[in-house]
Amino acid sequence: MRSLGFFLVVVSASSAVAAAAPQQTLRGSLQIRGATIVDAPKDEPKNTHAAFVIDGAAAKMLYDAIQGKPEEDECMGDGSLRKRAGNVSCLRRANDGKYECDFAIDLRSQKIEPGRVC
Repeated sequence: MRSLGFFLVVVSASSAVAAAAPQQTLRGSLQIRGATIVDAPKDEPKNTHAAFVIDGAAAKMLYDAIQGKPEEDECMGDGSLRKRAGNVSCLRRANDGKYECDFAIDLRSQKIEPGRVC
């Protein structure tokens, strides 16, 4: 529950940014999956996590709301910058300047978990 509370703080922070800017429509994707992101065991339940990817203006708004200095993203290796707030991760891509954020919600515990490996 503590992780969900942290996520709500991040969303509240982005709401403060949104108060100064127009509300943004969410664009992205949702995947219902199991707990293991890569090479999941065959017997693992496949419906325990909701994994979200947000892109566009809403992703930029969330990226801007995350406190702290961006770090070069090691997975992209091209100068793209990443900011993290717990398991909420946002990326500014170097090649086109577009933004995307990802995270997952464990539907059993309501905790925020990583949305992707890389």
